[in-house]
Amino acid sequence: MGASAGANITGNWNIDIENKGAGGESNTIRIGEPAKPVGPNTMAGQLRTFIAGIRGAQTGNDDAIPVVIDSFGQLGTASSSARFKAEIKPMDKASEAILALKPVTFHYKANVKGKPHFGLIAEDVAKVNPDLVVRDTGGQIYTVRYEAVNAMLLDVAALVSTRESFRSQRRSKTKQAFDTNASTFYAAETGGAVSGFRVSAITSGRKGSSRGTAVFDRCFG
Repeated sequence: MGASAGANITGNWNIDIENKGAGGESNTIRIGEPAKPVGPNTMAGQLRTFIAGIRGAQTGNDDAIPVVIDSFGQLGTASSSARFKAEIKPMDKASEAILALKPVTFHYKANVKGKPHFGLIAEDVAKVNPDLVVRDTGGQIYTVRYEAVNAMLLDVAALVSTRESFRSQRRSKTKQAFDTNASTFYAAETGGAVSGFRVSAITSGRKGSSRGTAVFDRCFG
């Protein structure tokens, strides 16, 4: 449908609207042609797309997933299943690169009076990790792979949680060791019982004898 639509088609089950199609392909839908300059301030092809019935419409099933687009204009979805992946391995220290990222607030130049946006500057991200940005067909930095940043955030959060758990356990063991050593030393100095003795007990009984108070100050003052 449209000027020269399907002119290059040699396969089957294709739908081409204002698109010449591609030889040898089948089961493909192509709508419009990428815009190209044909003269001063003149472009041939499409630069924008408006489709009704999408925004505000709820899908009939609860298994909806985001749609993505590549540099050739092909629509698709990102796959997370292991059956589509190879060389799977932990991120290790690679995820810590996001700690150098600097989130900002900004307005898009096309709508400087609209609501502020929150995110990252792709050029800054590329300096930290070039694999976290996507370039346009001209090779210029275009956007940030936010889905990759989110995955790295999960890895860093897990790492922080593990470290904090380790530190908490270490603090607990250090406190127990301190209680034991301090109580033993105090008992040796005063001749008091050690069994079941804790620093908290020493603190609460500090108003005892003058010698006991002096020893407490030496041990814990």
